[in-house]
Amino acid sequence: MKRNKWRPFFAIMALVMTITIFFRCCNNDDKNNKNTSTQKTNTTGTPMIVPNMDTSDIQIMETVSTDKNQEYNDHNNLDLIDVDFKPDDISLVDREYLDNIVIIGDSITKGYSVYGRMKADNVLAVGSVGTRNLFTYTYNYQGYSLDLLDILKRKLPEYIFISLGMNDINILSEDEYTEVYENNIDEILKATPDSTIIVTAITPITSDNDFTQNEKIDKYNEALRKMAIKLRDKKVYYINSAQYLKNEYGCLISDFSSGDGIHLSEKAYDYMLSYMLTMLEWL
Repeated sequence: MKRNKWRPFFAIMALVMTITIFFRCCNNDDKNNKNTSTQKTNTTGTPMIVPNMDTSDIQIMETVSTDKNQEYNDHNNLDLIDVDFKPDDISLVDREYLDNIVIIGDSITKGYSVYGRMKADNVLAVGSVGTRNLFTYTYNYQGYSLDLLDILKRKLPEYIFISLGMNDINILSEDEYTEVYENNIDEILKATPDSTIIVTAITPITSDNDFTQNEKIDKYNEALRKMAIKLRDKKVYYINSAQYLKNEYGCLISDFSSGDGIHLSEKAYDYMLSYMLTMLEWL
């Protein structure tokens, strides 16, 4: 009888101890979760600490600010939105890194080599070239005049920037322009299939130049952006490297004009090349 009398007491005590241990475990789990969360959201440029992983081989990566004034539109194109972008000192860029880059284009593109921003052999540009006649011209390479595709087969660059359109915009419709552009990209990828293609925006013109209209240029650039989205599986991207050359009215800033309202000043190439190299960090 005595044994039966104490059974309820011991049962209650056991239940109380079980509940106490349970809540202590929960509190410890909460603390651990908080610590883990803090480590995973660390954005100071240090490696994230992941449980049960050897972190000795993790490289320190620079993080991008998520400030509302600096946003990255990564779902459709490579563009920084509403950023007070400042050009880097191009002279400090590793020249071997630039050797992996080729820029194809027209007389505007030629400025990259004219102003010494890139080596002449990495700037494959001819004054009157457009999408419709890209392969009919020959290009200077290592002292020779060669077909574009032959040069690309020899060089096999990691990145190819294409900057074409000013010589097309008054001749081809938007649909014709992007159709020919896409065919050109296919031919280039046949020559150098492992290259990444970056399509760059047509640059703006000054307000006093009547060659075309900046509103029309914007429409053609939008067509390029949509084309690049369609070709994403082929490692084709679009960047609006010309956006920082515009004033509040959407026209080329006078300081970025070489004088004729279409071609660019030396300062403009610092902005565009810095922007292009910045966007490569996202690939």
